Amino acid sequence: CTERLQMRTSWSRGRWVAGLIVAVSLVVSAGCGGSDSDSDSASTTTGDATTGETSTARTDVSNRATELALLLPAEDAIGELGEGNLTELGTADALVDELYAEGDPVRDTAVERLERGGYDLGVLRDQIRVGSADGPQLVRSYVVGFATPEAAQAEVSESITEVKRSSSVPSTDVPVPGIPGAEAISLEVSGGAGSSGEVFFATFSAGRFLFGLQVFGETNGAVDQADALVAAQEAYEGAPSS
Repeated sequence: CTERLQMRTSWSRGRWVAGLIVAVSLVVSAGCGGSDSDSDSASTTTGDATTGETSTARTDVSNRATELALLLPAEDAIGELGEGNLTELGTADALVDELYAEGDPVRDTAVERLERGGYDLGVLRDQIRVGSADGPQLVRSYVVGFATPEAAQAEVSESITEVKRSSSVPSTDVPVPGIPGAEAISLEVSGGAGSSGEVFFATFSAGRFLFGLQVFGETNGAVDQADALVAAQEAYEGAPSS
C-alpha cells in the first residue's frame, strides 16, 4: 500500500505541514490493515446525518465515537475519495498525537489548552484519493466535543493563529460564508522539480463541537475550495446547537 503515498516529504516547511505529512503516512498504514477492537468497540457503519448515506468504517471505534462521526461532512462531499478510516480521539493527547508532528515543541501546551477547555471526545476521519491523479490526495475531517460552546469557538481562533505563527509557508485567509466565527486558510507548499501543491484548512464551531477540515492536494488547483466550503457548511447546518 505504500505506493499510494503521493505526498513528498520535502513539502514539510512548517511544522503543521510536517504534521500533515506524518498524518498521510499514518492513514496509508491504516488503509493497509485494521486495528484491534476493545470490549466496548464495534466495527460498524457510519452515516451522513444530512443525506442518510452510509459507508463501512474500517477502524473499530466505540459506539459513542461512531455517533459523533455522524456529524462529519458526507464522505463523498469532496473529490474522488475512498471510504473513511475513523480514529477515536478519546483524550487531548490522542488528538495531538494525530494532528501534530512528533517532537513538536508546543504539543504539551496544546494538550493543556484542550484539557482546560473541557475536552470530551473526538473522532478523526481520513480519506485517500482513489480516482485519477487530479484532485485532493488526502482529506482529514474531525469533530471534537468541549465543555461549552465558548471553549469550542476559542479553539477555532487558537488553531488558525497557531498555524500562521508557526509555519514558514505563506498562508492566505479564505472567507467562510454561512458559518459564524469560522476561519479558513490556504497554504501553498513546494515540492521537488518545481512542483507545488496546496493545503486548505477550515475550522469552525457549532454549539460545543469543534470541526476541522484539512484538504491536501499535491498539484496547484487540486483543492477545490468551493467543495470544501460547501462540505463545511453542510456539517455546520447538521450539527446540534448545544
